[in-house]
Amino acid sequence: SLVGQSLVNLEIVCINDGSTDSSWNILMEYQEKYNEKITIVNTVNRGVWFARKTGLEYARGKYISFCDSDDIVDSRMYEDMLDILKKNQSDMVVCGFNRVDINANKILSEEMTQFGNRTIDVADKKWIYSIINTSLWNKVLKKEIAEQAINFKKPPRVMEDTMFLASIYPLIKKISFCNNIYYHYIIRPGTAMTYIKEDEVNLLILDMKETRKFICNKFGNTYLPMIDLIAFIHLGLSLITKIIQNDDVKAKEWVKQIKNVLYHECIFQIN
Repeated sequence: SLVGQSLVNLEIVCINDGSTDSSWNILMEYQEKYNEKITIVNTVNRGVWFARKTGLEYARGKYISFCDSDDIVDSRMYEDMLDILKKNQSDMVVCGFNRVDINANKILSEEMTQFGNRTIDVADKKWIYSIINTSLWNKVLKKEIAEQAINFKKPPRVMEDTMFLASIYPLIKKISFCNNIYYHYIIRPGTAMTYIKEDEVNLLILDMKETRKFICNKFGNTYLPMIDLIAFIHLGLSLITKIIQNDDVKAKEWVKQIKNVLYHECIFQIN
């Protein structure tokens, strides 16, 4: 679906993140067939955070987008989104997407279409950041902005895109929306959010606190309500919901720990 894009001037950077299957051979076949379009980077397995950061290092374009390896994009996605971004002189454009159950061959939901086709100046509407889905894959943005995202020595396995976006939101002053459903997120068994381990809960809390500190140090306290609301939504709601589904004896302890962080370090900062 990427090599079939209508956008002619498109560079596809593929990060082979230490795969142990036939991914490398498949990538080499694609590179041989679409030599001018595809750049392949082979790395040891370090996870999606470092894969994205590596992709940014190799990408040569002015604009950037991310696509997960098992998803599908419509053929006009990047051409249409880039046209919207340039026409409105926006920093980022967000399109609609759906969630597809690959086993049942069924569309589970259609999301990010509620804004219609509009462009929003964020100056006095900072709340908008917190109600945009936090995945990177249904967005096109300026590469120079994406490059300024926070760097983690030990990034989280899940919710890493939430922190990536939160750390650059203060640089995104104008956002355009496209209600066309261009991205198809494939739901498969065993995805990253299926099970959360104890050390991952602790790391998520530490990295969210580090992201909060990063934003305060770089942009001041103006954006504290934004990052605190994001922390509440994704730590206090999404993560806790996932934890209590794990049927782990330590789940109550983890929930208590998250609530303590939110109430004493984040939530009361929201006016």
